[in-house]
This record gives sequence, structure tokens and C-alpha cells, in this order.
Amino acid sequence: MKKMNRWSAMITVMIICVALAVQASERLNTTYTYLTPSDGEFEDEVEQHEFKIEGVLPVMSADEYGFDLAVGAAYQANVWTFDNNRFDDLDLHKIKVPIAATFQATDEIPVRATLTPGIHSDFEDVDDEDFRLEGSVVGSYRYSEVMKFVLGVGFGEEFGDPEAFPIGGVSWQATDELKVDLFFPKPKISYSIHEDLRLYAAGEPAGGEWNVGEGDREFDVQQKGYRFGVGVEYQVADDGWLYAMVGGEWGREVSVAVNEEEIVGDQDVDDAVLIQIGFRLD
Repeated sequence: MKKMNRWSAMITVMIICVALAVQASERLNTTYTYLTPSDGEFEDEVEQHEFKIEGVLPVMSADEYGFDLAVGAAYQANVWTFDNNRFDDLDLHKIKVPIAATFQATDEIPVRATLTPGIHSDFEDVDDEDFRLEGSVVGSYRYSEVMKFVLGVGFGEEFGDPEAFPIGGVSWQATDELKVDLFFPKPKISYSIHEDLRLYAAGEPAGGEWNVGEGDREFDVQQKGYRFGVGVEYQVADDGWLYAMVGGEWGREVSVAVNEEEIVGDQDVDDAVLIQIGFRLD
């Protein structure tokens, strides 16, 4: 009954978030990802469910200065379900407010700077330890009508540890049908077989960190991994795309720390098959 109540509450929150985001946002992305049960060094099989939604709304534009400001809202829920009683199931959440400014560094190089405060928590006992601050600064240069270069730096939990990481690569419209975005850390190759139908291959890091309360104790749960899969996108409305992907998550690790001191070092978790479905409003 407890598990059913938990899922009912989460599904209700998801539906409300999607409804509000569709009404309020000019850009929207929502995904559900399922990871098949797997075990590893901690000798306990775990199944994962992940839900993400993010909406962005432009709030200011000054074309004469090449400046735009947008504010967004993002919610992520991760459920880790263990197969026995050695560990309690984990309900982990992230609520973020990305603030993005775009401006012209030069006539040919637009820059996008993003600052994202958020709460990463199980919501048992929220305090300043649950607060996180992420961000990025990325510039782009259009070399030709079909090729654009991107270079920048980000700070966040994409690879598990909160740390800086490079962002960069090239976007190449090879043909009318084939687009190649060789960006680190999220590459994507897509091929249009019809104006409303695309095939794609994509990858992304799957790191994260949450502050978890257990009675009078608090600790940070951290995961690492990288996802890659192949999928299909179908346009169902103007700028609205449904998509589905099948793939896997590799290099998976879990660790636990108290006051930034590890009490359970990186524990390998077996690779898992992932199934992902979503909707994107460009």
C-alpha cells in the first residue's frame, strides 16, 4: 500500500507539472526513463525509474543589443527500488530554476550563460545541504551555413561529482536529411526519413547527487554513468515531437558521503538496459 501511495502521488505531480509547463512554456522537454534491474558490488539488485520535465519562458529581449533573458523551471524524480530489505527504497528529487542570458560577445559569436540554483533532496528534511548551484557559459561560431562550432564550460553533477567540465564540438548539417551534432558531453546524430519522422542516436552523462535524510543523519547519495541509445522522433503538432529511445547505461557507480567525506566509496553497478519515452516542444 505504501508503494502504491508513493506512485500515485508521483504520477499526480507529473501530470500537474506537464499540464502547467505546456501552458506556460515556449520550450518544453519531458522524459520518462526506465532502467532494468541490475546489481553490482553492493550485492543488491536495484531498479530505476526517472522522470524529468523542463520548461523555458523568454522574459526579456533587446534585439538592438543582441540580448535575451529566459527563466525556466525543471523537476526531476528518481526512484530506486531495491529487491530486498537490506536497503530502503529511495525517492530522490531535483527542483531547479535555470536562468539563461544570451548576448553577443562579438558580431559573430553569441554567448549563452546559464545559472541554475536548485534543491537536490529526498525532501525528508530540507536544509542548506540540499541546495545546489550549477551553470554554464557557452559560445558559438557559425563557420558556414551548414557548420557551427561550440565551445564553453559547465559546472554541475553530470558526471557525479559537482565539478567543472568542458562543453564543445561541432554541429554539421551534412545533407538536408542528416544532421551531426558532435557535442561533448551530449552528442546526437539524426536522420530525417520524412519531414515528420526522424531516426537518431544520442548519448548523455547520467550523474547526479542528492542530500538524503535518515533520522538525525544526513548523507549525500551520488551516482555516475553514461547513457547511449537509438531512437525515433515523430512530429505530432507544430514544433511538438514525441520520441522513444532504447539503449543502455554503462560505467555505473554509486557512492555515499557524509560532510563530503566518503563512507561508501564508488561501488560498481552492472550495466542496464534503458527504455525512454518523451515529448519535446521546440
